[in-house]
Amino acid sequence: MGQPPVTLHCDVSTDRIRPFMPELLRQEIFDTARTCLQCQRAKLSRHTRSEIGKFEAPSSGFEHVYIDIVGPSTSIIGTEKQHTTYHPAINGKVERFHRQLKAAIIAQVSGHWTLVFPTILLGLRTTWKEDLQATIVEMIYGTPIRLPCEFLCPSKQNADSATFVGRLR
Repeated sequence: MGQPPVTLHCDVSTDRIRPFMPELLRQEIFDTARTCLQCQRAKLSRHTRSEIGKFEAPSSGFEHVYIDIVGPSTSIIGTEKQHTTYHPAINGKVERFHRQLKAAIIAQVSGHWTLVFPTILLGLRTTWKEDLQATIVEMIYGTPIRLPCEFLCPSKQNADSATFVGRLR
């Protein structure tokens, strides 16, 4: 676009082409993150690891219902308030996402979290989830999205829908 071409060094050792980051720069980034006061305050979990829960797939539809289909019936039986029970094993993924989101917002140096919120969400949605064996974006769209750093090189990934559906099952 009117600018001279730029040499971009890429890491091609994995399936995904990523911009190359020298080891010294990478180490400096990690050291800065470890000593950053804002980053340390944002750490909520302190690296405590717990075992991932195993849940059986429902054998029939509507075995677990998470929508309010009994709301109007509370007025019929005279109940004013209704509460659903909190079940951490089921709500674990949502709670973990909320902790990650809160930690990312707290870690921002800027006082205006609304300005960096889209970038935070982009980072969380494109982060590999080990328990899902996919990213949130891959679960929704069936293929990884191109990050801003990937616009410089063409994507070589072909979305194979059969493989994707097989991974979801």
